[in-house]
Amino acid sequence: METSANNKAFDTVKVHHYLGIEPPFLSDVGTGIREQLEADLMAYSKKFKGVPIAVLDVVVRDATGSIFGDSGSMFVNVDATYRVFSPRAGQSLLGVVNKVSVDHIGMLVDDKFNASIPREEIPSQYEYDAELMHWCDRDFDNPMISAGSTVSFAVKTLETADAVFSVIGSLTAPHTGLVTKSALERMSSEGAGSDPIVKSSKVKTKVKKERKEKKEKGDGVSKKRKTKDANLNEHESTSITEPKKAKKAKSEKSKNSKKQVKA
Repeated sequence: METSANNKAFDTVKVHHYLGIEPPFLSDVGTGIREQLEADLMAYSKKFKGVPIAVLDVVVRDATGSIFGDSGSMFVNVDATYRVFSPRAGQSLLGVVNKVSVDHIGMLVDDKFNASIPREEIPSQYEYDAELMHWCDRDFDNPMISAGSTVSFAVKTLETADAVFSVIGSLTAPHTGLVTKSALERMSSEGAGSDPIVKSSKVKTKVKKERKEKKEKGDGVSKKRKTKDANLNEHESTSITEPKKAKKAKSEKSKNSKKQVKA
């Protein structure tokens, strides 16, 4: 399902094809055409300058097809209209975070397309908390970014590897950052033109509380260790002192015995 805020990243593109319909589909040319056209979907194509996601319309321009040689295939001219995901540099997109690490933030755009914010495109005031697994502003001026968060980011470049398409984005541009639930609801009612970035004091308080609890937990473990070490030292001290007392008592008893013998 496309997010209204991402509508500008989608284009309607018409492309001409000269298709060979194989013999098994000659009795159902429409299905044969559709199968060939849909084979191009969900993979980046230079022809489309993006990723075609749906075939919207098909027009067969020939009343009859042509068969050449012994191939058995019938060739027809076809115009197809596609829905294409083709974001451009500088464009703003919304993505849902699905991975957070020390070197990048991974996202999905419209549940289909991979997007990534590399470390160098995350503002310098953000720091990564490995234990809580989120990025958070050191001064709490912005809420935390973690798995499940919705983020507005600016498109930097597009990358493809083995037909796998990925958007490389940035959080350093204006009007980028975490988008709160209330902001998403406001965008839904006001339209895609409204500013999605809203700073939430409630989220800041939550982050501060989590960090405080983490610190207190660490201090508690440290205190337990100190108490355990103190108890161990006391036990060792008692164990060493008691044999000394016993040895001293035995020595005094021996001296008394010797005095009695002399007498």
